[in-house]
Amino acid sequence: MLWEHLTDATHEESTLSITYLAFITPATMIAACGVVLDNAILIVGAMAVALHEGGACRPVHRGPVGGCPAADRVPGQTVGSIEQLLLNLLGILLAGTLTLLTQKWLWSTRRRRRSNAG
Repeated sequence: MLWEHLTDATHEESTLSITYLAFITPATMIAACGVVLDNAILIVGAMAVALHEGGACRPVHRGPVGGCPAADRVPGQTVGSIEQLLLNLLGILLAGTLTLLTQKWLWSTRRRRRSNAG
């Protein structure tokens, strides 16, 4: 009975939702800035923002598989944890790419303005 309740609760909290995306997107961008600027405060802040969403097996660094210590004991949890890890990596990749493209666009706009002014 306990395992059924645990499985139901983790399944409900681990489905992709608008709320999850609303929290994980800025958290990923903050974490990317923290990595680029080598700023631990930003990385910790990103973790705090991501955990506000409800936090079922979110932080990847906490346990053996995808941050979920019970993943080794609950059938099917390993697959869910790997999916979560891949989703997080995709978010990091997407945030980094968007950040670099935005920076490139801003620099080219600034360069054009300086050329036209000079």
